[in-house]
Amino acid sequence: MSVSAQDLMARGYLPAELPPIFSSASFLGCASPEKTRELGQIALKRKEEFELAPVNLARQGLLRRRLSIPHPIPQILLAALIEREQGALEAIWNAGNRRISQTRLEGKADGRAVKRGLSDEHLTQEYARVRATARFVVEADIAECYASIYTHALGWAIAGKDVCKRKLAGSSVTADESRNWSLADNLDKAIQKCQRRETHGLPIGPDTSLVLAETILSAADAVWVGKLPRDAAATRLVDDYRVGVRTRAEGEDTLAEIAAALDTFGLRLNPRKSRVVELPAPLDAPWVTALKGLLRDGDRPTSRQQRRDLLCVTDTAAAQAQANPEAHVYAYAVSLLRAVDVYPENWPFAQNLIFGIAAAEPGVLPRCLSELTWHHERRGLAIDRSRLEELLTDLIRRHARARHTSEVLWSLWGLRAFRLRLTCDLNDILSEMNDPLVWLFALVLEAEDTDQNPQLVERHEFRDRFEALMASDARFFNSSMWPVAYESVRSQLIDPRCAAAIALKKDPLFRFLAEGGATLLDPNATMDLTKKDTSIPGGYKPFNG
Repeated sequence: MSVSAQDLMARGYLPAELPPIFSSASFLGCASPEKTRELGQIALKRKEEFELAPVNLARQGLLRRRLSIPHPIPQILLAALIEREQGALEAIWNAGNRRISQTRLEGKADGRAVKRGLSDEHLTQEYARVRATARFVVEADIAECYASIYTHALGWAIAGKDVCKRKLAGSSVTADESRNWSLADNLDKAIQKCQRRETHGLPIGPDTSLVLAETILSAADAVWVGKLPRDAAATRLVDDYRVGVRTRAEGEDTLAEIAAALDTFGLRLNPRKSRVVELPAPLDAPWVTALKGLLRDGDRPTSRQQRRDLLCVTDTAAAQAQANPEAHVYAYAVSLLRAVDVYPENWPFAQNLIFGIAAAEPGVLPRCLSELTWHHERRGLAIDRSRLEELLTDLIRRHARARHTSEVLWSLWGLRAFRLRLTCDLNDILSEMNDPLVWLFALVLEAEDTDQNPQLVERHEFRDRFEALMASDARFFNSSMWPVAYESVRSQLIDPRCAAAIALKKDPLFRFLAEGGATLLDPNATMDLTKKDTSIPGGYKPFNG
């Protein structure tokens, strides 16, 4: 199958971890072959630098990840280049004796543009296949894969280091080598334009980065996979390896070969997650096994038994989270509730357990809001609105000061989705974050004339502050604040008569996006209650109902 620039923009542009109000589906109209050619002509006349919009993402425990959203102008051009050259890229992916990666250029209408790998329910089967005839299994993980990638390594992967050196030295190369060099050089320059000419790292979030990373990792695979015995099974899920081997020595040699191949492209293995494991060994992590089966899904328990089960899950999750601070323990524990037909008299207790988990582990807030929505909409159970409002407000106060984007965005989403009150004192707290997506969401809340926020709507504090900020910086549309700069004018979240809005509407690049119907917002979006939680990796089905 193939992937188009329209796929990459409509279904592979924004990070999947954002609240549903943020959507790039409308960018479809700006990424057609005709529109990308038009954009290319406009961009040729301009030499602006574009910055990435940051997203500070909560993960499990104290871990965090910095996601990025490239400016749409260079991102559309990068997506168009990948569409034109995908045949050459897939040839590199499939080079060597055998391909072990699960990544595919086969986006689906209901998913991401690029298939990252196996679904959770098939991942255990794949790992079982790797182990089937093995005595040991090699587990390996690349340390900070995207952040460590050097964009010039695309040339090493596509054309080869020797060709790159000869080309830079002005020496002669063959026609095929020249074509490969041109492809790599064009991709290198295109990704640099997305991140202000930075050559270290790829933006984490868009599917284009997955395509580029896969190109480099496939080239590394071609170096070491051919050295495996023919009966050895191997698989790679993005930057995570599993290889079945017969002896510990063979496993240690394989681990060394993987490390050496990655080193050729400037990458290294994570020593904490790379090892040789003797079989038999559990496929599931011990914490998963400890939580499985604690909630009865056969004969329905009594109300009293169900309360005990719920408490047992919570206590077990707390103990396992302390023992496994980097694991997705709480996310899995909360997802188990989906299979439970909670007695109405037990719902306040279950709800308080969910609130407590969200307060202690804010990275699980999207999962907690999904479960609350599920039980409210599908089973008619009432939400304790005052406790939820208190929780979300407290999370905003705590995390805005630390500039934690995801906690604040999901808390704002929860307030809006359940029609709760956004108190006016949060205005000052949110504005101090200076975060593009938080500011954009705040402007949306101000613009929505709701009974819950009459003072907020009346004050227009964000609008006034933002108009002044835009007026003070002529490069605002190209800066890391571009999402709120573009959308505030495009959706008239600020006064369309103000000087900053009038000036931006004259920019040909702004007009290209606006006239193409591109918007980052889908105000009518709701949570997809059928979607599996992709933040919980590996080996089990996160939903049981």
